[in-house]
Amino acid sequence: MWGNANKADRDNRDVGRMAVLLAGLPVSVPATAANRLCGSSLDAAISASRILKSGDADTAVAGAWGP
Repeated sequence: MWGNANKADRDNRDVGRMAVLLAGLPVSVPATAANRLCGSSLDAAISASRILKSGDADTAVAGAWGP
């Protein structure tokens, strides 16, 4: 889960997906980015914690990127 405060520019792709791929993890590892402007990082952290609490994943990474 990755918070992205500015996805309007053509150079701002799905930061979560790009982080997974650039880290060398397999394509099968899911990733997503949330665009909630100033709330993006909090949304990413909450989503990651929900995934862990529900048991849908054993590990989650949350972060944020923005200008």
